[in-house]
Amino acid sequence: VILHRTGNAVSVWIYDPNFDPNQSHWVHGQKAVNDALPGVRRLLANTGLSIDGQAKLFGNGLQTALGSTSVHRRRSAVVTERRGYPICGAVVHMVTEIWL
Repeated sequence: VILHRTGNAVSVWIYDPNFDPNQSHWVHGQKAVNDALPGVRRLLANTGLSIDGQAKLFGNGLQTALGSTSVHRRRSAVVTERRGYPICGAVVHMVTEIWL
């Protein structure tokens, strides 16, 4: 979770290494952060800072792109598995700094 301040407004961003802006998908972490934002807004009351809207996802699909894809036949179906490449926190921080 990244907080990006512009003036008195704070935007909440969540880095998702598998994010694709053309894909509609559900991220539990985004829901958890959005559920916590009302409490954060109460904590920031009278500080001059405000949370701007809801948390937003961003990323570049790097983890998926660097990962592996395998195809298996299981019974009467062909299953495609995509395993993301593990990315350490330092790389996530660097990508975040460049992105924002």
